[in-house]
Amino acid sequence: MQVYVRLMLLLLAIVWFCVETFAPFLPLLLWSVILAVSLYPLKRVARRSFAFERGQGGDCLRVVWLSDHRCPVSDIRDFPRGPC
Repeated sequence: MQVYVRLMLLLLAIVWFCVETFAPFLPLLLWSVILAVSLYPLKRVARRSFAFERGQGGDCLRVVWLSDHRCPVSDIRDFPRGPC
C-alpha cells in the first residue's frame, strides 16, 4: 500500500512540475492550435487550386503572411526608438 501512495505522490509531483513549467506557454500553444485549425481549409484550397505538391500550400501561406506582416525598413532602422 505504501508503494502505491509513494507512486501517486511522485506522479502528482511530476504533473505539478509539468503544469508549472508549461503554464507561461499555454496562451501561445492555444493560439497555435486555433490558427492551425482555422487556416487548414485555406491551405487545402491553395493546394488544390494552384496544383501545389505536398507542403507547398503551407509555404505559400507563410510567404503571404510574412510579406503582409513585415516591418517597414524605416521602423527597423529606428529600432532603439521602438520597433514597428
